[in-house]
Amino acid sequence: ARTLTKSSINLFIASLCCSDFLLGFSACFFQIQQLIHAYQNQGSDSDDHLVAIISCVASAPMVLGFFTSNANVFLIGVDRAMATLNPLSYKSRVTTRRAKVGVLMAWASAFVFVGIPISVSFVQMEGLVVLTYPYDLLPEQFIRYCSTPFLFLAILINASLYIIIVVYFYKVTAKVQPSSNSDVRNNRMTRMITSVVGALLLGNIPIIVVATIPATIGNQLGYLMSYHMWYDFAFLGVILPTFVNNFIYV
Repeated sequence: ARTLTKSSINLFIASLCCSDFLLGFSACFFQIQQLIHAYQNQGSDSDDHLVAIISCVASAPMVLGFFTSNANVFLIGVDRAMATLNPLSYKSRVTTRRAKVGVLMAWASAFVFVGIPISVSFVQMEGLVVLTYPYDLLPEQFIRYCSTPFLFLAILINASLYIIIVVYFYKVTAKVQPSSNSDVRNNRMTRMITSVVGALLLGNIPIIVVATIPATIGNQLGYLMSYHMWYDFAFLGVILPTFVNNFIYV
């Protein structure tokens, strides 16, 4: 607890770690559901209702974790921008109390943003169904006209923010050598954060694109060049950075 409340960046990293873990953990259960469903299609007597429960229960936290991760990335970007662009006033402006409020708002806003459309989707489905993809839990119109533009805008803002941080950081460090252990740790933290967040942002782009294109693309070709193949690649692009990042945080 002392380590988390020692600085704002520790709180933001812990929050990002939690959202990444939530995303990865629920993704594992969603993959289990797909394996059970595939086994069922081969003639097994698996329970359809059980598969539907696993499918919906795994999809909801997975979608929540995805949106919360993007919100946490923005908070970390703001923190590193303040630490890099204005280090003298950084500690007085980005306090742990404000960081706690920011983390709470990130999780609450993500919960509301995806919770309402998920509730609407459950009402429209009139019960639990087996989902082919986790974002099928969201209404199609919501994905096309709301979440997709929002996520692309979020990635654009985050990418611009981190580009500014990187350019200014290397410009300053090339002229001024760190004068204390605190400066060295801060520089190391900034390098690490920009690397892992950059990979995270790049990994998010394919899954957002795939979620907006028609699922019938390439069906006549079998798995090769089909929608499901592109989804599998995009899914790996999301899971691998979130999996590796947790070890880097530690």
